[in-house]
Amino acid sequence: MNLSPEWVKAFAEHAELSAREAADLLNIPSAVLVAEIESGKILHRKVGKSYRIRFNDLMDYKARIDLAKL
Repeated sequence: MNLSPEWVKAFAEHAELSAREAADLLNIPSAVLVAEIESGKILHRKVGKSYRIRFNDLMDYKARIDLAKL
């Protein structure tokens, strides 16, 4: 399948991940991710008892922590 950059960008703008999916993507424990969410470092919304994180917000967080490591 050949996906256009525009399609990928549109998907990323609207995609939401669960806390588990986001933690897996960052390769960190879920408990660490939840602590970062609860401290306000990761933008999110709550659906019932679950967190939902927009893909772009997660990538912004990743960029910030990667930059801090330098």
